[in-house]
Amino acid sequence: MPGRARWAHKIAIAQASKTGEVMRKPGGVFQPLSSKGSLSSDLSTLMKEFSDVVAHHAAAHSDASENPNDFTKSEAIRAIVEVEELVQAALGYKAALLERVEP
Repeated sequence: MPGRARWAHKIAIAQASKTGEVMRKPGGVFQPLSSKGSLSSDLSTLMKEFSDVVAHHAAAHSDASENPNDFTKSEAIRAIVEVEELVQAALGYKAALLERVEP
């Protein structure tokens, strides 16, 4: 029954979120996001990570790049890291907001 499996998965994630433990899931690791702290610091982190993505994109397309018209392999790998950090910051900000809506 797909519906039950889906709910069971959500329950396991919710339980891990409350205990703060890291869960191994197929295809990766689930690590609960912290929603503690002020929203202003969360927003500051989000903007810093966005700035990092933009700065890396600009550097990869500058005249200093081996290929200013596209990402080189190493630039693409670094861009992925920067985007992952941005996504993590965005989800942390969202978690902090959700905690204020759904205590």
